[in-house]
Amino acid sequence: MVNPRMRRLVGGLVAACGIVLSSFAVGLGGASAAPPGIPDQEDPPGDEAQTTSTVRMRERCIWYVDGVPASINLLPTGDDVAGVDGDGDPIGKVYDGSEYSLLVNLPELRAWNSGNESGGGAEFVEEHAFCTYFGAPSGIAITGTWSEGGFTATAADGGPDDNLDFDMTPENPLAMTIDKGTCRTPSQGPDSSAWQFGGGDFLADGESYLLTKDGVASARGGRLMEQPKGATTDRPANVPTGNDRCGVNLSVQVSIPEGGTPRFAGEAYTFSGPTFTTEIVIDSGGE
Repeated sequence: MVNPRMRRLVGGLVAACGIVLSSFAVGLGGASAAPPGIPDQEDPPGDEAQTTSTVRMRERCIWYVDGVPASINLLPTGDDVAGVDGDGDPIGKVYDGSEYSLLVNLPELRAWNSGNESGGGAEFVEEHAFCTYFGAPSGIAITGTWSEGGFTATAADGGPDDNLDFDMTPENPLAMTIDKGTCRTPSQGPDSSAWQFGGGDFLADGESYLLTKDGVASARGGRLMEQPKGATTDRPANVPTGNDRCGVNLSVQVSIPEGGTPRFAGEAYTFSGPTFTTEIVIDSGGE
């Protein structure tokens, strides 16, 4: 038989233990809750970073041309030269009814490739501005054509004088000669050239090419020089003479026929003849 006092004691212990356990549970629950009145932390801001780089572009190679004839001033030559003027040009004897020969050697007509921004001056023919075609090289072709017609004479004061007008004939043609100058195509190897000359009415004459205009009824002309785009150096070396370049020297000759009788003897005469038209075509392979 359990002692009633012992039962009360045990029950009291149980009750006391129950109170302690209950208090412990309440304490744990209070530790997990945010203190009242303090807000939650907001997310920190991020950012967007743009990726950039500054890169300088190599100049693009393009073709330049100079020496295109704007006028052709024929001067006396051979036995018809009496001396030279202050510029070193020949001074002709007077026309006295004998055949009178005229000639001009034109400045070099030349083409070269160089940079599209800074390569246009004559100083860049050899010292080219470094450039590249970016894998799409272009070619160049230059042609020249003489118009139809002959020569008309005009006295300085008297005016036109058809007594001295003359036409070209097989015996007295207008002749143009092409002589090759300095030409190079580095893509073809050291000291190599892919430039082409002549064609049309310009026929091979030894190392030169010759056009003869022996009539007035039709125009005559042909190719002066050309480099196909397939041969052009895509990336010229960054050294002098590393670019493509070519020049031709043109000369023109004709004679005033013998037997002319001027209406205005003693005056200076101007003889005006056919026009020479130069055409330049860039072959980039586009439409």
